[in-house]
Amino acid sequence: MRLIENGSAVEVSISLSDLRELDKLNLAWKQRLRLRNLPITISNRRASSVTLQARNVAGFVRIGELQLEILPKFIADLTGKAGWQTVLWNFLAYGNGLTLSETSAGQASKDLEIPELMADLFLTSLEKASVMGYPIGYRKENFVSGFLKGRLDPRSYGKLIPVTGRLSNIASRLSPNVSETQLLVWASNKLSGLVREPRLKQALVRWRASVPGVDSVLPTHKVVGSERRYPQLKDALSIAHLLATENGIVYGQGKMELPGFLWNSDALFEDVCFRLFQDSARSLGIESEKPRIILATGINHDGSKINAHTIPDIMFKRKGKRLLSLDAKYKTLASTPSTSDIYQALSVGRVTSLKEVGIIYPAEGRTVQARVLHPVGGGMPELVHVVEIGLEAFEAKSGINQLQQSIAEWLSSTAALTAPEKADLTST
Repeated sequence: MRLIENGSAVEVSISLSDLRELDKLNLAWKQRLRLRNLPITISNRRASSVTLQARNVAGFVRIGELQLEILPKFIADLTGKAGWQTVLWNFLAYGNGLTLSETSAGQASKDLEIPELMADLFLTSLEKASVMGYPIGYRKENFVSGFLKGRLDPRSYGKLIPVTGRLSNIASRLSPNVSETQLLVWASNKLSGLVREPRLKQALVRWRASVPGVDSVLPTHKVVGSERRYPQLKDALSIAHLLATENGIVYGQGKMELPGFLWNSDALFEDVCFRLFQDSARSLGIESEKPRIILATGINHDGSKINAHTIPDIMFKRKGKRLLSLDAKYKTLASTPSTSDIYQALSVGRVTSLKEVGIIYPAEGRTVQARVLHPVGGGMPELVHVVEIGLEAFEAKSGINQLQQSIAEWLSSTAALTAPEKADLTST
């Protein structure tokens, strides 16, 4: 069953037991993704059916006989076009910081759903890595032998006499049961529960059987830098990390696993924009950050200090000087931005003394389009840039590169980011 994020409600058939499970998971996802409302609105409850509507989330859910595919609203109009699955996957991967290789960008099968696409990329990466082997490391193990190796287990001191010819040892041994492989095994089990294609299910089961002795659990700590240490597993580890984080599962938080994965669309669009503009600005020698800025201060009745904060999605600076602030808005742009969007952009520029601020919106197509609004009245900011990003460019890695180049050209054209000797830069 396919839902469109913030689209029309859809009636679906569901058993009473699956509905109870959906109610529990709905609350869990709301908490994990830090949403204001439940991600799935459930109404018109009947004996064997309900009406469902997705709110500000996208992803895939499987509960019993119910499987939901929730498409982001920006992708809904593309489903009739070839390659829309690739656009969605690349957008999701890029926003999560994954490096899009040639195998993971622009080459998705037009017939695969996103879980199947992820499984296919995951297995392709594992197949390449099998030649070089999987990660191994030293782990402490307890074992009994006729000689001492490592150190004696302190718990066995009382059993040394009478002599039995057997010693309880503790020693470090090479083992495949390390964090990286545990994460891969967990991800393979996760994917096998999401995909429907028998070929992929069987391939995931076969791979799991090829690495015996590895626990199928999330590591108790986040595996950092594993893609750099094991480049042959880059795609597989990236997908595993994505599955873990997009489920809202925090490392070390127990064994609760959600049947599918959802993502907060607003937060994902902000992450995509930050990475796009950061990569583009870096080529110009400009730094990017997401600073916490004080908008207003005051005093409580008890004498304590009040600070009202905001965090712009992107703040550009050079040598410590803030130059331009941008806010990303995951919404369809009408003829002009909403008053609230303009107010938010202006407020950041006002307290940081910026001449120029901007707002970013998703759009159809593959290009970057920009225009300027002039606030009425004196003071700063003097300009509000409105930037629209064509998300169909995410169909291929080359399209993303072209977006970055277009953004760099636009940044170079703004007065705020021109060379210091040509621009009237204002420090904070």
